Amino acid sequence: MEIELFRHPGYLGRAVALDIFVNGQRVASIHSGTSQKIVLPNGDVTLAVEMQGGISSPAINISSDCDGQTFECGTRLWVIFDFFSLCYLPFLKQRAFFLRAMPSNAPNA
Repeated sequence: MEIELFRHPGYLGRAVALDIFVNGQRVASIHSGTSQKIVLPNGDVTLAVEMQGGISSPAINISSDCDGQTFECGTRLWVIFDFFSLCYLPFLKQRAFFLRAMPSNAPNA
């Protein structure tokens, strides 16, 4: 099974690559404004992105019927207003980035 992941250019970590994790294992990295094809094992898997071992997205479940689908990730809007770097607090550090499936009719940035 293969998916494509697009990373929006965002506010947080713009110059840093995000690590891509499948079932908790790092499989690749993605830079701001780029797309990456990822080969996934068959069956249900979890997918997450993380910046330098610190802040991350919540993991999402991907089923085998998502073969060929495009996903997107980027900085959540609230981080722009995070003047006190609260994104490093345990509750928020796994919510600094979003990760979601793109609608099939949406253009890939």
